Amino acid sequence: MMRYSIRVSFILFVVCILLNLACCAYASSMASDFLCEVGISLYNSGRLEEAEREFRKALLIVPEHKTALNYLNLLYAKTHLVAQPPIVYPNPPPLPKDIITESTRLQAIEEALHIFADAKPSGVKAPVQAETIIPSPQRSPRAWEPWDREQSDESAGYSTPPAIAEPVIDKPVPVLQQAVTVKPGAGVESIPYPPSVLYLNEALSDVVQPIKIEKDKTIVLKGENIQRYLSTYPETLDIREVYPNELHLTGRSLGYTNLHVWDDRGRWTVELLTIPPQFTGITLDEELRRQEEAARNFRIKYTVDWDSFESGRRLSSLERSFYSYNHFISLEGETPYGDFDTAAAIRTQYLQTELTYYTMGLTKGRYGPFEDFAIRIFDFYPALSSLILSNANLRGVLLTSPAFQKKIDYTLFWGRNREGIYGGLSPSFTKDRDSFLSGFGITVTPDKSKYLKAAVIRGWGRDRLIDYPQVHEYGFDFQAGLNVDPWQYDYELGYDSQVFANLFNLKYQQPRFQFTSELRDIDRDFMSLTGYGQRIGEIGILSTVTATPTEKWYLSGMLDVFKDRRYPAAESDQRLNQNLSFYGNYTVNPTTSLRFDYSLQNELGRIGQLRYLSPGVGVNKTFTFAQRILSTYLGYRFQRNQNFSSPSMDYNNHKMTAGLNFPIIGRLNYYISKEYNWLDAVAAGVLSRPHATETGVDWSGPLGSSPFSADFRFFYRDEEDTDSPLSFLSGQDYIEGYSELACKIAPSGQAYVSSRVRNIWAENASVEKRIEAEFRAGLRYTWDTGFRWDAVGNIEGYVFRDLNADGLRQRDEAPVEGVKLWLGKDKSGITDLFGYYSFKGVKGKRSEER
Repeated sequence: MMRYSIRVSFILFVVCILLNLACCAYASSMASDFLCEVGISLYNSGRLEEAEREFRKALLIVPEHKTALNYLNLLYAKTHLVAQPPIVYPNPPPLPKDIITESTRLQAIEEALHIFADAKPSGVKAPVQAETIIPSPQRSPRAWEPWDREQSDESAGYSTPPAIAEPVIDKPVPVLQQAVTVKPGAGVESIPYPPSVLYLNEALSDVVQPIKIEKDKTIVLKGENIQRYLSTYPETLDIREVYPNELHLTGRSLGYTNLHVWDDRGRWTVELLTIPPQFTGITLDEELRRQEEAARNFRIKYTVDWDSFESGRRLSSLERSFYSYNHFISLEGETPYGDFDTAAAIRTQYLQTELTYYTMGLTKGRYGPFEDFAIRIFDFYPALSSLILSNANLRGVLLTSPAFQKKIDYTLFWGRNREGIYGGLSPSFTKDRDSFLSGFGITVTPDKSKYLKAAVIRGWGRDRLIDYPQVHEYGFDFQAGLNVDPWQYDYELGYDSQVFANLFNLKYQQPRFQFTSELRDIDRDFMSLTGYGQRIGEIGILSTVTATPTEKWYLSGMLDVFKDRRYPAAESDQRLNQNLSFYGNYTVNPTTSLRFDYSLQNELGRIGQLRYLSPGVGVNKTFTFAQRILSTYLGYRFQRNQNFSSPSMDYNNHKMTAGLNFPIIGRLNYYISKEYNWLDAVAAGVLSRPHATETGVDWSGPLGSSPFSADFRFFYRDEEDTDSPLSFLSGQDYIEGYSELACKIAPSGQAYVSSRVRNIWAENASVEKRIEAEFRAGLRYTWDTGFRWDAVGNIEGYVFRDLNADGLRQRDEAPVEGVKLWLGKDKSGITDLFGYYSFKGVKGKRSEER
């Protein structure tokens, strides 16, 4: 009995302690809220020092009380004229350690509760008691220091309570170091939507702050003779003065900022919060569900393109020299056995119509225990990327499938080589080639960091031997890879039954740096099963580098050093060839960028020996002029070509390019570009100055709110001094006009029609005066049939008395016979002696019908 009494007493003691803690917590929260209400009343009546005391009492009770911190920040901004940094939320303001004691805290709570109990609904009078006054923290006097980014980020966390009358400050406002002098018209951009408007007057105090701005949306802030402004977190907003005394505030990045604006009435402070774009319409979950259901529908995609090219001396005598139709149609959708797709392409050129491509396949296949297999018939490309089989386009059958928990993947294929004219709609155009390929490949991936591949390919057929008499019947390929972050290694070995080809690839990747290197050794007589492969007979190394050391720099380079053993130079078969290229771009500021590049092609180890080098530099600069953006560029390039097999092609050239582009009215732009060459034909000893000028206008954009959009260009090109045989210019002057009209077709289609007319007259004797005209039209449309191939299955189970309500049947839980179960409205079943029921051939329905 004694032990039982001790246990009960202990439980009651714990309960009392918990209740006491809960009451204290509730009392603390209630007391701090009440003190804030008293402080707000004092603040609105202009008694700022008394209000500060009450807010500091609230912080003694709840050190991170948000309302108290918000008002203390406002008080500092008003009473100190922002001569000191604001209090940083969520950390409480620094208080003297001798004041922050438990006794002081409890005293503040008791006082607040006492005042709360005696408070009258008509109003609250702030108590003034010396023993409860919390002195302001002592700060060393200093001049204004701009807030750094970390301070502004944290200080943007508080929010200004609503309905606060801002007292008038008669003292002069000091000019801040970060204040921006407004320049009307600077950086004007069109705003595609009507912004809301806020006025810097007494009504601003009635606006709930922080004022929320959706990302990429704009509001307008109007004042009287706005002089300057300051944003505590400039990255949050894009601030433009489009019109005098109007600040257009556009959300740039998510977060808080305080905006201080000075006008004739003084300084105004607005708290702003950039939020993500607000979604209107159905919820994301509903949209995802609809997309998932619609993804199972069968879709038909159809495109058609028509092209006609005509030329002649005059518009009245134009003759068609080329025309074609290209049709493409596909059908795709989800089935219970995988994703099905089929497609066909039909081409009409002159008087010949061909079915140039057709295919049918099943991906992500599933049938019984087999999953994730793929099968394709008719046209396909073998899923084997290897040295021994490259650029193979076959018509036949392809099967790929994983095995052993996807540790192994294998590929089987058989097909006819697709060369020549075949598969035409007209029998007279059909020509089947006697050339075939078949193969087997296997891939082993023990884990994500390594893999092994092997393939065996066989080719046969009479036409195959006619095209490539040296080709062999069998070819073999082996690949291996290892990924040890950040390094990646790959090796490939090809064998054509006679000789070998080797490739070794190395890759190193970091967020701002990437390096690749390829070592190759391909025998001079190596042949893939589709003919001579690329870079046959070469041994060498190819390396590339890409780097972005800072946000302003972008660098890339390539170096290829190799020896050509199949077509070497006549005087030496050991001579190396070098290809080098380098590119760099430096962004000086948002309106200026510099470009420089260098390329070298030094191929002295081949039969056709040549050396070509070309360094170049350029600058792009954007100016703002009369509220318009003026884009300009200037470039210089030197070119030297030495052709040792044909010295008459040797030349040195200095080329200057320049141009500008700016809008005239709305979307109508004007541009002009100039190219000038100082060309020295070395062998002929001829100096020439070919140059060209091109100028024109262009316009593009939607046509009002209609589904139509248009594109228009009209320009004139004038070329001069192009008689030199090495001139880089075409030697023709012309005027060209281009127009295009496009129309969106709901829900997912587009049609277009375009035309181009060029009037050409000769600049030199080698050019024929003529008129060229090209007409195009096309259609793109995707039709959702709304049809789905629903899965069919069986539903079965047992009805029993679940005595323990666990959902599982135990031995002592008896079946229930004769229970009628309904599946939908028209299908029902009755349980048998053992409580068993079954529904056969049930189709899957939409989720809301289940």
